[in-house]
Amino acid sequence: MKKILIFNLILLILVFFLLDYVCFKKYFTSFNIDTKYKDQLLKKIAVSDDFDKETLEHWNYRNPLNIDSNKKSIVFTGCSFTYGTGLKEEETLPYLISQMTDNPIYNLGLESAAMNHTLSLLQLGIFEEKVKKEPALVIFIYADFHLCRLVMPNVIFELNEYLYKIKNEELVRKRPPFVVSRFTSLSLIRENLFYYLSEHNETYKNYLRKLLKLHILTMNKLLHEKYPDSKFMIFVYFKSPVFEDIANDIEKEGIIIVRANEDFQVDPIQTKYLLEDGHPNAEIWQIIAPKLFDIIKKYL
Repeated sequence: MKKILIFNLILLILVFFLLDYVCFKKYFTSFNIDTKYKDQLLKKIAVSDDFDKETLEHWNYRNPLNIDSNKKSIVFTGCSFTYGTGLKEEETLPYLISQMTDNPIYNLGLESAAMNHTLSLLQLGIFEEKVKKEPALVIFIYADFHLCRLVMPNVIFELNEYLYKIKNEELVRKRPPFVVSRFTSLSLIRENLFYYLSEHNETYKNYLRKLLKLHILTMNKLLHEKYPDSKFMIFVYFKSPVFEDIANDIEKEGIIIVRANEDFQVDPIQTKYLLEDGHPNAEIWQIIAPKLFDIIKKYL
């Protein structure tokens, strides 16, 4: 009987690894990423503050623009939308804005990232390392899918994890479990569970509202501790019902909110504004840049 149980357990483990490997290969192949399954299982995740800082310091960043200017800077931060994945540098939003002003421009957009990564940039001192000129304005480009990235990593794309939990009404760094963070199949299950709960469970929605609000307010607090005269703007690129639920509270803290749909009468989710992989194309930034700069220049 004991041998049968051991055999079944071994068989179950082997089946799990086989299924996970199939998920891994299918997922990586669909995004044309060349990574070994072993490397995914054994990758280091949030092992120390030094490792966290090193990973963020060596993430792929765009070059700063207008760096010879002595004026205060404009800092863009966010995910691959901000970075400009799939675009030449001169097609990105920060570059287009750099052509409208001589203020220094920093693009701290990180591929596969979200608000928690910008928060870590601030907490670990990397923000100051990258931004050589004091910012007049820091702009975070926000989209609804960022909510998922506040509670779990971007499946297999993240080099490291920067997740926070709520403790005593504050954000505290969360060290992720070994298993879920490395197995593709479990990550995909967790992602689907997130979207189900975020649509059907009001208690979970309230948690997401609180988590998002704390991320924004903590970022705002850290920015003003470092740069008391700076302004913080959230540019809502894709509509987000959860964000709108907390928008009034955010604005009461002096945070500027700009929305692509309402303020610029443009719907970025339209197919004509998307690359094949779903990232913004060059055309949408050409439309948004001058409209956004009309607002930006009020704070320079």
